[in-house]
Amino acid sequence: MKKIRCIKCEGELDFDDVMECPNCGSIMRLVSSEPLTVETVEDRPIANKIFNESQKLYEIEMAKIKYLDMFAGLAKLIEIDISNPARALRFLRRADYLLAIGCSYWLLAFLRAFIQKPTYRQGEGLMFALVAVGVLSSSIVTGYRHIGVIDNRAWRAHMIVLPLLILVLLSIARSDFQYIANKGIRGLLEVLILRVLCGNLSNSVLALMALVSVVVLRRMKITLLGIQLVELLSNLRSLRHPQALKSTRIKRLNKPLGIFIGVIGATVILLQVLIPIPVDGDTAAVFLEYLWFLDLLGLSLLLRARGYFQVSADSLLSVDSRDPILFLRSFDDDEKQVYKDRAEALLDYSLETRLSNHFTYFGPFIAIGSPRESVPVPGAARIVMSHREWLPRVANWMSNASLIVMYSGKTNWVNWELAKIIETGCLQKLILMIPQIRRWDRAIRSEDISDRLDRLREVFRNTRWSESLAGIQDLQDARAMLFGANGSIVVISSHPRNRDSFHLAALVAHYVLLNKNPIADLSYDVEAA
Repeated sequence: MKKIRCIKCEGELDFDDVMECPNCGSIMRLVSSEPLTVETVEDRPIANKIFNESQKLYEIEMAKIKYLDMFAGLAKLIEIDISNPARALRFLRRADYLLAIGCSYWLLAFLRAFIQKPTYRQGEGLMFALVAVGVLSSSIVTGYRHIGVIDNRAWRAHMIVLPLLILVLLSIARSDFQYIANKGIRGLLEVLILRVLCGNLSNSVLALMALVSVVVLRRMKITLLGIQLVELLSNLRSLRHPQALKSTRIKRLNKPLGIFIGVIGATVILLQVLIPIPVDGDTAAVFLEYLWFLDLLGLSLLLRARGYFQVSADSLLSVDSRDPILFLRSFDDDEKQVYKDRAEALLDYSLETRLSNHFTYFGPFIAIGSPRESVPVPGAARIVMSHREWLPRVANWMSNASLIVMYSGKTNWVNWELAKIIETGCLQKLILMIPQIRRWDRAIRSEDISDRLDRLREVFRNTRWSESLAGIQDLQDARAMLFGANGSIVVISSHPRNRDSFHLAALVAHYVLLNKNPIADLSYDVEAA
């Protein structure tokens, strides 16, 4: 279990929403999980009341749960390794960001040059600008189509766009090289051009690697399932629910405010095209160097605006009659963004948004919202409730859901949700995922995953899956898990830790459930959504 230090006596205590120090008796409650912040409740009667209410409610709800299956199941563990496609998708995904985001900046640069430099409006300069604008525009569309999804239909466009983009980048690099060779490096402008030259060369290499990745992905097979990746993706598309839901019928959180903030953000970014570049070389270099502040401000506003277009779970369920797909997780696992990732986050915010992009085609993707959020994060449709309100609501959603997608967690209430899933016989429609833990320190990441595995073993104790779960020594490479009716467990694993490995694991797990795949005689009882 994760440990934290008591604010008063420095003693160790188990991490939770509300904690009591065993040494000094202080009551502390969680303020923020990232960064980890706790506060001491000084008023003793209030502190005791908060702690007792939280613990009592949890104990009461856990006491209500009685597992229906107490006999030992078949101790069998099946692993589906998706490391190879996850590795190939890593290069393709970086190229998608290059196509959708990098090419957008280059297109703005060409528009700025077309407006401010006469040489780009005549002769060879005009011809090259028109060709470059056409290639960049096609690249933006291609990249945008594949961001946030894994869709083999977009790979055909990659096969055309990537070679053309390589030619354009090498042409620009050749022009920059000639400029540096003739002028030499005499000031900040030449240094900046040299950096652009190196960037274009590295981006050409990335585009080439992505092109190779597309060729490989189109031929790759998920070995244990005996199916090619393109066939698996096509099969999932064919099973999408035929009912089309018109998004215009769903009430948004605050659509006018979202449009207002979004327009301001887009205007700030477009100002780059209109602001004239200084004539002096060194001044122009400094100007271009700090122009990214406008990008940061504009992208931050656009990202904020996106939250106001989110829908509530109740609004979505009122217009969508399909069985819901329930998304369960600890609020601590909601992804937090940092400023350096604003451009990517605008289009590919989190793993949850990717799951939403896929599962929305099979049913309304819904979740309980965190009371800490003033504006919902992009992803599942949420509704914010108190403890006593959401407990019966989630239990009802579990029964009605066609599918449950859940992040394994480290908190009491995630334990309760998983135990409730087992008790109500909903485990065979569960995709249990290990969330993407974005920590570079392997020791911290290992400790986090170990805590999650301990929680899983605690919940599954005395069930038919406990023997299979005991066979899992480490969840470092685990991305998703499925539970067979006979006590077997399927683990979908990947050595790469990129977001696509988690995303693809969810798609593979969904394919297995929808097609009642007979691997290891799992005997799935889930109906297609």
